[in-house]
Amino acid sequence: MKKKKGSVLILTLLVMALLLILATSLYSMSISNYKIQIVSDNVNNVNMMTESGVEIALAQVKKVTTANSLVDVMGLKSEDGSITCNVRFYKGLAYDTLTKSYIVALGKVTIESTASNTTSSRTNRVLLIEPLPAVVGILPTDNLFFINGTVLDGNFNCGSANGSVYVNGNFYMSSGSSIQGKLISKGNITLTGGSSSTNGIVCFGNVNLDGGGIINGNSLVKGDLSFGGGTKINGNVQSDGNLIMPQGNIQNNATIGGSATFSGGAPKIGGKLYYKNTATSSWGTVADFVPSGAVKIETYTPLDLSSYTSPTLPIIAVPTIAQNPQLYNSMSLNKIDNQNYSINSSGSLSSGLFNSLAYGSTIAIDTSSNDVSLLVNDFNFNPGNGLDFEVTGPHNLYLYLKGNSSYTVSSNQFIGMKNHSAISQIYIIGDGNQSVTISNCELNAHIYIPNGSFSASGGAPSTYMFQGSCVTKSVNIQSNISVNYSKPNIIGTPLNTGQSGSSKWVVDKWYN
Repeated sequence: MKKKKGSVLILTLLVMALLLILATSLYSMSISNYKIQIVSDNVNNVNMMTESGVEIALAQVKKVTTANSLVDVMGLKSEDGSITCNVRFYKGLAYDTLTKSYIVALGKVTIESTASNTTSSRTNRVLLIEPLPAVVGILPTDNLFFINGTVLDGNFNCGSANGSVYVNGNFYMSSGSSIQGKLISKGNITLTGGSSSTNGIVCFGNVNLDGGGIINGNSLVKGDLSFGGGTKINGNVQSDGNLIMPQGNIQNNATIGGSATFSGGAPKIGGKLYYKNTATSSWGTVADFVPSGAVKIETYTPLDLSSYTSPTLPIIAVPTIAQNPQLYNSMSLNKIDNQNYSINSSGSLSSGLFNSLAYGSTIAIDTSSNDVSLLVNDFNFNPGNGLDFEVTGPHNLYLYLKGNSSYTVSSNQFIGMKNHSAISQIYIIGDGNQSVTISNCELNAHIYIPNGSFSASGGAPSTYMFQGSCVTKSVNIQSNISVNYSKPNIIGTPLNTGQSGSSKWVVDKWYN
């Protein structure tokens, strides 16, 4: 036992040393975990402060209806004062995750909340769609055609226009053309040659029906209303001016602020006639023309057509190089296979970009990440060659026409969504007198060129040669083609000027 006392002492020292090492390690690990926890808590606190900044911004957004009322919130502090948060509103801008910069996004607002302390920083962003002001009157994009000028004889030979037509001037339609919707004209209306409007008319001037012109629906007329051979109105009539009926028929009642005159044959008013001045006939009696009776009224209230006016059309400027530098970079194609190509970013188109592509090739425009904007600057963009342009993704495609530019869609081409039944997210926008011309093709898009022109002729690969909405100063439609209205979703697009409706902000995207 005496001999083993030294061994026990050594063993005891070794155990104590081992315990000391373990204790030191545990202490170091504990210190490390403590530091990690402090760092983690620090990051979490900064994140929570950033999110608090977003919540404060969203609370402010709920109280206002326009972006101009939003005010940056700077210098927010955490309870202990260690974290500072600044909230900024970027009006008309969206954050581009590719370029790490802000780009023009009319009708949208980005909330940017940045929180930081001495060791870390974090930024959260939320992209919002701004609520749009209500307006009194007609929204241009509520119409198949909004024509910001006059339509002359022979310029609207449209076999079937399925949608309403608004004209900021005189309107002339013939050749069996048909508007399957309401016709509104700020000038005079002439329907002849078997033409018709199926949902009534509103006219700020005079109306002349001749040569089989028919209106199915009610007619509101500020001026005179005249009938020729084979004409009729299948509805009620109110006119501030005079009713002139050598021929023709009115199915229901007619209320006239001026005088009513009848002559020749026996045109009829199916309902009653109410007139302010006189009612006369050069053949038989007035009763022969109005079997249900003609009533002279003492007072007449003129038509109030203010709800049928339209706001002044703004010119939508093409984004400048400072606002969207990528738009002015030369565009390139990404090859998928021998006859398929793709575009997934903004850029400037060149006249020969598509010349080498095989006939019938498809160009897929991918808007999965962001809106795609393409620029046509001072040339006629006419890719031809039977090329199809199909848009996929949730965002929009903007084709901007700048300077002396035009866009031509020719034989056997299709321009629209890859899902042909989907509402088009393609917007063709011009800031001057640019033009869009289509022939023997199919274009599904929304055109906004208030001082420009739209032309269409030939046939279509499917039922409609054009689907969407068109705002131009003039139209020239031939060949009795068929066109169809498709209501655009203009919230968050440059076309939202004058939009009526939503008073709520909508979250478009969250950035982490």
